[in-house]
Amino acid sequence: QLDRRPQPVLMPALIFLAHIGWAANSDQTVGLGGSFSPQQAPSVWPLPFSSNLTGGPPVQIEPPADPAGFFGLPAGSSSPLLAAAFSRYAKTIFPHSWRQAPAGGSRVFGPSSPLTSLLVLVGDWDESHPTLRTDESYSLDVRSGQPAALRAATVFGALRGLETFSQLVTFDFDVEAYSSPCVAIRD
Repeated sequence: QLDRRPQPVLMPALIFLAHIGWAANSDQTVGLGGSFSPQQAPSVWPLPFSSNLTGGPPVQIEPPADPAGFFGLPAGSSSPLLAAAFSRYAKTIFPHSWRQAPAGGSRVFGPSSPLTSLLVLVGDWDESHPTLRTDESYSLDVRSGQPAALRAATVFGALRGLETFSQLVTFDFDVEAYSSPCVAIRD
């Protein structure tokens, strides 16, 4: 005769939760084949191939009067798809008013000059519909005292990089300033 009582599922659930807690608190490298240390890297989603803090205090970000002008393309380059994305992301990333950094840097974010732009460099400007073979890889570098750079194989990789950058930027209401950690991300 079969026992038709419901079987307890509490023990497997507890084992699963204990495993998740161990993984979150371990020094193990976690990622999609790349390097990502939860103690070192900022929290972005989806999880990039690699993400590393490059050291130093956060970089103050000072967007221009028109925040969409924060994003720049190389001279002679144009992309209607990216121009529309710049406009959307400017509203998402910079929704608050801010104070300009004093000359010589910020007392809050260190002596480096504020970040005033993100240069977007793209290898293939083709905006036709992506396919399963479309390369959406990108690298994002935000460093103290240097211009921020987003390098992508295609415009679709640049869109992925813009999403990642939008998750890095925070606003400090006490000092009325935007900032980002110094980071190098590859995906």
